[in-house]
Amino acid sequence: MILEPGKQTKTVLCAMSGGVDSSVAAFLLKQKGYQVIGVSLQVWDYNKSCSALTKTCCSPKDFQDARLVAKKLEIPFYVLDLEKEFETSVIQKFVNSYLQGLTPSPCIDCNQFVKFGALWERKQSLGIDKLATGHHVRIIDWNGRLFLRRARDIAKDQSYFLYNLTHDQLSGLEFPIGDFLKDEVRKIAEEQGFMNSRKKDSQDLCFLSGNLGDFLASRTSADLSGVLVNIEANKSVKVDNIFHYTKGQRRGLPFAGSKDPLYVIKIDSQNRKVYVGKRSAALTRSFKAKDWIWNYHDLAEGIEGFVQIRSTHRGSRARVTAITETCVKVDFLEESLIVVPGQAAVLYDENNEVVLGGGIITHDSGQ
Repeated sequence: MILEPGKQTKTVLCAMSGGVDSSVAAFLLKQKGYQVIGVSLQVWDYNKSCSALTKTCCSPKDFQDARLVAKKLEIPFYVLDLEKEFETSVIQKFVNSYLQGLTPSPCIDCNQFVKFGALWERKQSLGIDKLATGHHVRIIDWNGRLFLRRARDIAKDQSYFLYNLTHDQLSGLEFPIGDFLKDEVRKIAEEQGFMNSRKKDSQDLCFLSGNLGDFLASRTSADLSGVLVNIEANKSVKVDNIFHYTKGQRRGLPFAGSKDPLYVIKIDSQNRKVYVGKRSAALTRSFKAKDWIWNYHDLAEGIEGFVQIRSTHRGSRARVTAITETCVKVDFLEESLIVVPGQAAVLYDENNEVVLGGGIITHDSGQ
């Protein structure tokens, strides 16, 4: 990457996925007066996968879209090869977590270890002032400390996936579209003549094409066959791959004629058993989370706020109590929920706006 010598203007490395959000982010940064450098991340070999035909993130077509936007904005553009980092930090962790009976969130790992890990290190080594992305999230200065805040467009908010960003990182980041509604972002793209103004949003699991269980089978020599156990009817069914199922799943279960809807309530990967029962059997009022990162340190004997337990959940009132420096207990205050080990639990303030901490849900209950 070549920077113009002697420039007093601040530089920003803008991650451009080829989507409308990051394209508008690059435009807004240039309007703000930054010297913008566009970069796309090569994290997956689509020559070995048909995912590029069905997904809308990080494919060669996406790189071309990003390149065309960069050309229109008259900014330099590069493709950075981070396949090795993605394989190690995202794919291998994803597979190993599932084999342990967990349901991981690879988007969180991609953000932590690739976008704000490996890419952040490139930004630092090149002496670039800021790193920017098209995430729908905002940064707020709260009593002299920087925190993540939910996006203005709550339906598109992505703060859950970025909970582990530190104060020091936030001081070097820009999220230009956090104050815009999605329709406003698309309108800006249309006004600027971006060809991707109506492009569909990227999907989770951008590397996955086809069935999850089949993907895992292709990545391990372990025996994935097992048994589905219906604890209500005391019946069991042999299955070829227990990882075709995930906790909380209702559809696609091979048990007909049940009076009440059945759900996957537990996955015992060690004994290759998946337990199915009534929804009530999967509900809990408390759980533990590990690898907890606190962004807020005035804990006293615990802190109340809203805890979000999956990307589509918008948070429930809860109390978080530190057990150790990196392990907490979470108690829901108003309801019981299906909590899935391996997913992130993110704590927001009493207004459900500002990220105060987060960690990974464990197998242990909170009892």
